[in-house]
Amino acid sequence: MNNSNSIVTSHSIDFEDWFQCLEVIPISKWEKYEYRIEKNTNRMLNILDENDVKATFFILGHIAEQFPHDIPILLVASETDKSVPFECTENLCTALRNANHPHLYFLTLKNGHHHSQLINDKEDATILEAVTHAFWLRCGITHIAELANKGEIPLNACRITKQSA
Repeated sequence: MNNSNSIVTSHSIDFEDWFQCLEVIPISKWEKYEYRIEKNTNRMLNILDENDVKATFFILGHIAEQFPHDIPILLVASETDKSVPFECTENLCTALRNANHPHLYFLTLKNGHHHSQLINDKEDATILEAVTHAFWLRCGITHIAELANKGEIPLNACRITKQSA
């Protein structure tokens, strides 16, 4: 539990497979390469666990579609976002829902979810921060309780799939 004297740190990790960060390999050719993401993810999770470190992972849509395991996923999109078209995130959400992913959330913001857009949109920034902390609480990740409480209702509203009993 956090108190006013504790230090809260946030760790976020972008996860891509080795060939996905090489701009010379087009997406249409990715299927020809060996996936190492599961092995590397397990290694990373073990290292984090051994050091009692919690983290948020940002995973490419392609990876989430290829390996839709039981990881909780919070998709964030905006119809005005110029960086990531809304339809891409919506299509990923549909694919994961159709795969019966048990922990799927889809938050739609008014203007955008990239840092440059949130600087100018206090309402979206506030909603995203609160929902993120509520999501972290639900996942057992270190969070700020006050923000998690504020984000609980909007997080429930953006839940796509229900956990099976």
